[in-house]
Amino acid sequence: MTPLRIKQLARLIAVIMVFGSLLTIGTVAWMPLKLDVADVNANPTDVQTRTKPASATPPTVADYENYVDAALRRPLPKPPPPASPPVVTIVQPVETTMQFLGTVTEAGHNYAMFRTSDGVEFKRSGQIVSGATITDIRAGVVQLRQPHGEVATLRVPQPRSP
Repeated sequence: MTPLRIKQLARLIAVIMVFGSLLTIGTVAWMPLKLDVADVNANPTDVQTRTKPASATPPTVADYENYVDAALRRPLPKPPPPASPPVVTIVQPVETTMQFLGTVTEAGHNYAMFRTSDGVEFKRSGQIVSGATITDIRAGVVQLRQPHGEVATLRVPQPRSP
């Protein structure tokens, strides 16, 4: 946006805000007011008896003793027991001679190409290669679930430049 457009936009926003304010003030001014009109024939002492009179004396410490006793003289809660240390499972990496070479993707027919000790293999989603299950095949990317549950994402290796 150019500075001229920004200034025009700022002026437009200012005008809209002024009209909105005027509309709000006008709406409030035209709204009917609902006031409770006091009964002219009522005795003024009736109004005073309906409200609670203010105390002439300030509160004393004795007025607050119930609150202090209840809140401060109770036993403290016991601390929670210490948390048990988390269980750590050490997973040994699975050694494999598999190499991810690439993918062949087509509507409904996705294949991943691997070089294993048995040669080049084409695998589909759900099949097993070197002990890992193929969970997803996309263009240049394959996700494998290892036997111990870990998910690994493999990408097509970039060609080496000469």
